[in-house]
Amino acid sequence: MMVLETNGDAYPCDFFIDEEHRLGNIGHTDLEALLTSPIYDDFLLMKPNMNGSCYKCEYLSFWQWGVPAQPELA
Repeated sequence: MMVLETNGDAYPCDFFIDEEHRLGNIGHTDLEALLTSPIYDDFLLMKPNMNGSCYKCEYLSFWQWGVPAQPELA
């Protein structure tokens, strides 16, 4: 999911609201460009890097097959 702050800044996730993960600003950049940002692509590639025990969890599908922000919960 993408997060939009009140000032229009866009981030790939609410756990990654920092300058390194800033996709741009919806007031200056169209939505398609934000969604195709290399930063967003890199973020999406993080999802498969789950802890091995995650794959056995009955609730995995509810987490969209992995939440990269909190691997310590796995």
